[in-house]
Amino acid sequence: MGTYSWSKNGEVVNADSASPAELVEKVKMNEVPSGKTISINFDYKPSSIEIGNWENNGVDLKRSNTHEFRLPELEGKFIFVIHASWDEGDGIYAFRIKTINN
Repeated sequence: MGTYSWSKNGEVVNADSASPAELVEKVKMNEVPSGKTISINFDYKPSSIEIGNWENNGVDLKRSNTHEFRLPELEGKFIFVIHASWDEGDGIYAFRIKTINN
């Protein structure tokens, strides 16, 4: 989890974090077949989710109404960023995946 903002019972917490690339630097990279569909699940379902691929120190987030996205068809290492929003606030999440061809 990266940067987030949360409000509960009149209290507001704002936290800033490192870039997505720095957040996942020491996290194990999962290998997943290229082209697979990834489902995003939270115990407390967000009202909206945006997903993007971290590239060149930036990300182009796109809304996902289904809370799913498809991995690229090519092999490679990718950092994905999720921006999830709830009535109480929002948060940024990052994870990395190595896509492989079967």
